[in-house]
Amino acid sequence: MQLLGKLEIKSKEKIIEFLSSEQTGRVASIDENGFPQIIPMNFVFINDTIYMHSHIKGEKLDNIRRNQKVGFEVDKSLEFLPSYFSDPTDASLADTLYISVVIKGNGNIVSDKKEKNKIFKDYIYGLNKFLNDRNIFIRKEDIAEVESHKHNILQCLDVVLGAMSFKLNQKHKRKPNDSYKRGKRTIAKENLYRHIYQLINSLCPKFNIGVSTGLREGRLSAWKMPYRHWEFKPKNFVFNPQK
Repeated sequence: MQLLGKLEIKSKEKIIEFLSSEQTGRVASIDENGFPQIIPMNFVFINDTIYMHSHIKGEKLDNIRRNQKVGFEVDKSLEFLPSYFSDPTDASLADTLYISVVIKGNGNIVSDKKEKNKIFKDYIYGLNKFLNDRNIFIRKEDIAEVESHKHNILQCLDVVLGAMSFKLNQKHKRKPNDSYKRGKRTIAKENLYRHIYQLINSLCPKFNIGVSTGLREGRLSAWKMPYRHWEFKPKNFVFNPQK
């Protein structure tokens, strides 16, 4: 079913409205071997510019430093269109109605700290449109910059996450090269994990570090549970462009 042209969005206001309502898109860059690389990214649309939050290192950044030409796409599925609209017997004519915006341009890495902080605050504030159903609203004046090493709560969070990562990645079993014993720091970190585990288990009985806690009593229990975490597993997928 070919609807291209009939449903093309020509209104800039509609395009801006759509980009402002979404938070995940796909950015395409060219890798060192000349192949396109497409990665999903969180983004915010401000002042006719797509800003994306990224780690300071990564292949996509290397690609952009080497070649600024990039593509960007965001879409949203609207409705399934059964084939009987065109032919009651040919199922291959079934289609999906969706809205999408495709952009071509040049990618630049924002290095100015003030600009990065301003854009990131705008991104955080923009998350409000996705939190309406949870009765949560983030006030812009409450979005503040902090130095984590001077912030006790963030330091505690870093210790907790570090201890869990240490356990989940089996680092407590590591031994220095040419040694049959574990290092003192490794043993100390394992003891720290055990202490944190006991504290969390007292808040969340039957706590299992390798299993998502979820919402045991439904969404309304989100503010009642003293501790929650989710496990994220990457898919074991390897793409070979040569095949």
